[in-house]
Amino acid sequence: LIPVIIGICKKSGFKQTKLLMPLVFAAAMGGNISLIGAPGNMIAQAGLQQAGLGSFNFFDYGLVGLPILIVGTIFYATIGKRFLPDTPSHQPDGAFEGNDDYSHVPSWKKWTAAIILILTVAAMIFEKQLGVKLYVSAWVGALVLVATNVISESAAVRSIDMKTIMLFAGSMALGDAMVKTGTGSVIADIIVNSLGASPSPIVVLVVIFVLGVFMTNFMSNTATCALLVPIGLSLAAQLGFDPKAVLAAIVIASSLAYATPIGMPANTMVYNIAGYSFMDYVKAGLPLIVVSSIVALILLPILFPF
Repeated sequence: LIPVIIGICKKSGFKQTKLLMPLVFAAAMGGNISLIGAPGNMIAQAGLQQAGLGSFNFFDYGLVGLPILIVGTIFYATIGKRFLPDTPSHQPDGAFEGNDDYSHVPSWKKWTAAIILILTVAAMIFEKQLGVKLYVSAWVGALVLVATNVISESAAVRSIDMKTIMLFAGSMALGDAMVKTGTGSVIADIIVNSLGASPSPIVVLVVIFVLGVFMTNFMSNTATCALLVPIGLSLAAQLGFDPKAVLAAIVIASSLAYATPIGMPANTMVYNIAGYSFMDYVKAGLPLIVVSSIVALILLPILFPF
């Protein structure tokens, strides 16, 4: 959507600085609607499954994520827009100067791609009923696109983002190492000891949530999930809490990476394009973090009781 926003700004006269940052925030909030919305969502799912503690349903995160998206959108459409930077727009990055022309693509390819997309997402949503894993549905959908010549094999291979795959794989290995070496349990012990013998679930929720929000704004939100998931599982085991409730809090907290340009890849993508400064993210992102945190801390204990 970055080139779309740049095109809108060119034709309408709107400043890129007023639209690119809300685009990034919306993408981050929308990532919490489903299980496949962000890598951290799947990391928590994998951690839960590896521990033999069940799994999240496709739209479980959306119980909290959708209200955050709605409230966040209303906030930025009314009050939050005044926090957006009002600086001259830079020349767009060369990679985003033009939009691809898809007018030559045959209608049958467009319809086929749309149908396969809908069927693939439906298969993911009804994973348990069909007995087909998410990754199997995704690969089947991709293979059908190649088999029907909607996309060529070489184009399909080029579309695979190996950086994302390596980041996900490395994060999983890091989380697994924290479990097997006992690091997660040690950190969980420190948290438990600092909170007392039998801490209140609400206090634990707030501590985990604040820790996640702080960490995710200074490191990758995916890495934050990878670090906190084994700690959360150890905490849940020691205190007798529902692990799904703890991991849901970690996932939502890790997504609130709005206050720095390094909190998530999308922030970094628009950082140079719009000519933002570090403080622009702090001024625009911090209020949204506060609003999102209030919504999350109200809904999490209700929808995911410890």
